[in-house]
Amino acid sequence: KDRSHLSGFSEYLLFDVAFCTYLIRSDYEYTRIKESTRRIDVFSHAKLIFPVYCCGHWTVAVVNLRDKAFEYYDSLGDVGQWIVERLQQWVVHEHEEKKQCTLDISSWAVRSPGRQVPQQQNKVDCGVFALQFMNCLAQDMEYTFTQQYIDYFRKR
Repeated sequence: KDRSHLSGFSEYLLFDVAFCTYLIRSDYEYTRIKESTRRIDVFSHAKLIFPVYCCGHWTVAVVNLRDKAFEYYDSLGDVGQWIVERLQQWVVHEHEEKKQCTLDISSWAVRSPGRQVPQQQNKVDCGVFALQFMNCLAQDMEYTFTQQYIDYFRKR
């Protein structure tokens, strides 16, 4: 696939779930997680992809630096407003720490497609859906999978 549209960005950076666990805690403080990225220039990537595990459910959040957007994908249709707000706080803090200047995100888009992305039809497949969302996001692909393909993905 042609990647010329990335111009100056590495494609994506996938964070681990432990980072997100600290990021979404009610007592979030940037100082607690800033060491996690001290050797990484997160702003050199087109997309920062975050697997989110909260309350027994897997979702995916994205800071899309190329498109200047915050994104949230949930196979149960939630828009993840509070998670997006926390990502906004973090990216501003991270920019201030690493670039020594304020990042104005006031014009950035928020994309939380809710039920416009593939939806699970049960209570157990959220992890597989989250993995597929991340796979599609990393490859700039459309979401063409549905619940009927989940058993296939589990076996891969």
